[in-house]
Amino acid sequence: MGSMEGRLKKASFISRTILSPFIVSIDNFNSYTKIKAYNEELQILLANQLIENAHLKTHIRKSESYHFEFPMQDSTFIFADVVGLAGNLAAYNIVVNKGQKDGVENDYPVLSSKGVVGKVVQTYYDFSVVMPMTNPEFKMPILDQSSNIQGMLESNVSGQTYITFVYLGANISIGDTIVTSNLSRLFPPNYPVGIVSSIEESQDALYIKGRVSPTTVFSNLENVFILKPERKESYEEFIESSSKSR
Repeated sequence: MGSMEGRLKKASFISRTILSPFIVSIDNFNSYTKIKAYNEELQILLANQLIENAHLKTHIRKSESYHFEFPMQDSTFIFADVVGLAGNLAAYNIVVNKGQKDGVENDYPVLSSKGVVGKVVQTYYDFSVVMPMTNPEFKMPILDQSSNIQGMLESNVSGQTYITFVYLGANISIGDTIVTSNLSRLFPPNYPVGIVSSIEESQDALYIKGRVSPTTVFSNLENVFILKPERKESYEEFIESSSKSR
């Protein structure tokens, strides 16, 4: 309605106040939708990348666990994953995913890439139970590598590990490396056990004992090596029979 000039003014006013903002709003909405979809795609790509990186880290960590951090003798071993724990407090045992079908037997020694773990105490068809050296029931002859002093590995109910039965005045010091002894019927000699962190005197004042910090980190143990020992039956049977005859 109205003159041509009036209609043009009205159209111009409507265009400026209604149509243009509406068109701009639609364009902004379309841009926002595209940006949102693009961000979602980026988030999916990022999530996939994080998952792939996590898998790679797992493979790297597992491949590193195949390498011993100490000199290994020529031994046959079975690589196993730690799948669970059994028991309470320091008296727990470790459950691994290899058993009788894999050739695992009782009393087989168990190592980590850093040193001694313990021994197999029970085997089943497809899994086994390992007693760690921090279990109070575990005992083993060990050796101070610096002084060649023999002792016994023992742990208390708190899981603290010691080299015991060391005579008072023996040359054993903080920082010494403790290894498996050639007196052990379980482990080959010179495998790392731990580092002496403190020295204590026994109550009878005849012996001293050194607290040993294990080289194996039991809190994050994921994989172990179960050794197939080559038994030296010739002298082991003689020692066992001699012990029984006393």
